[in-house]
Amino acid sequence: MDIIDDFLEKHEEIRRLMDAVAGCFPHEPASLDEFRPEMLKRLKETADSLIAKLEEHEALEQRFLSEIARDVGPEGADCIAAVSADHEAINDISNIFESISRLTEEKNSYSFRFAVSSLAYRLNRHLSYEENKVFPCLRRTVSPARLAAVTARLSCPRAATP
Repeated sequence: MDIIDDFLEKHEEIRRLMDAVAGCFPHEPASLDEFRPEMLKRLKETADSLIAKLEEHEALEQRFLSEIARDVGPEGADCIAAVSADHEAINDISNIFESISRLTEEKNSYSFRFAVSSLAYRLNRHLSYEENKVFPCLRRTVSPARLAAVTARLSCPRAATP
């Protein structure tokens, strides 16, 4: 198992958390006032877990991509540039999502639902792009020995990833 396989597993964890956030909503509430306190607590805890997982995943992925950037040639460089740009867009949506999840006074669920659906859409596109374009490209352009070396170096300090 190499770091790309690890990323694929992390993608599934992220998708499960995203589904869990979406599943916290009762059927079409008009406002967050319709959430029972335990539902709102679960929603915020799940959203916090998702944000933490996204931050951890992006930090490790950025370290990995910068580590192998010189090994990938023009095809891989284009993939890496696209992933990096996409991370910026996801960060923007994630920041909005995080801000809305902290709402305490304005309890309009429309904004939160919109943020959840925007983040889910962008995340699914991003994860699919990595799985279908970037990771296969990296497997073609990075030698197995180099991939193993990077995997060993980056997998050990995972707990220390910011």
